[in-house]
Amino acid sequence: MQPFGKLTVIVDGAPETEYTLAKGIVALGRRPDNDIVLTDRLVSGHHAQVVCTPDGCEFVDLGSSNGSWVGEQRVASRVLREGDLITVGGIGLRFSAWSEPVAEDTLFDTTRTTLVTLADTATPRLVLYHRGQAQEFLRNLSTDRRTD
Repeated sequence: MQPFGKLTVIVDGAPETEYTLAKGIVALGRRPDNDIVLTDRLVSGHHAQVVCTPDGCEFVDLGSSNGSWVGEQRVASRVLREGDLITVGGIGLRFSAWSEPVAEDTLFDTTRTTLVTLADTATPRLVLYHRGQAQEFLRNLSTDRRTD
């Protein structure tokens, strides 16, 4: 499946950071359990979500204390267009729709998760593991196969 788009985080004095929107709901906020953590005191713990479908992406404010802006307009929700600039607290987020082909192995943030394909099992399936767990799983899998 191809990603839906990307968000580029823009903070004065810092390099821009790009996040691929590769799943249906991407959470944004100050707390560490968000998909995109925004460390600005004006950003709520669970500030907003970007909800994506094959038809496009929508920015949804989750009732944050300081609100969200797309361009010059304060919004509760808005369908995003190419180049929209979202502001939450003192942080800017530029939306870009996905327009280039992508290799399947780049769909997941490999700093957090690793995709393991189990095609030679009785029921082929895909499994997502946190990076350390995946490396351990693959080591065990290769050891098990050598002893069979």
